[in-house]
Amino acid sequence: MELNAADFQLLMEMADEIQNLGFAFDVTGKHTVQVRGIPSEASLGDEKSLLEGLIEQFKWHQSELNLGKKENIARSLARRSALKPGMKLYAARNDHAH
Repeated sequence: MELNAADFQLLMEMADEIQNLGFAFDVTGKHTVQVRGIPSEASLGDEKSLLEGLIEQFKWHQSELNLGKKENIARSLARRSALKPGMKLYAARNDHAH
């Protein structure tokens, strides 16, 4: 996944915090990363979109809300991972119910 220079720099500044949340990625080029894993709570299938959205949401929170880095990352991930309008919520299946 290729990022512009500013987003790549921001990602590098947030790397420890977002890796603690469950993201795994490798730097593969000057402004390129390969996503190897995402938080277990996040939907699989569009890891690039999730990471790009996290960066964009972080930038918005940074400019609008003046949050600390950890709170900003947590809020950004929560917003990106939230159930989208129109998506159905399914109850977990419990095979061990009596």
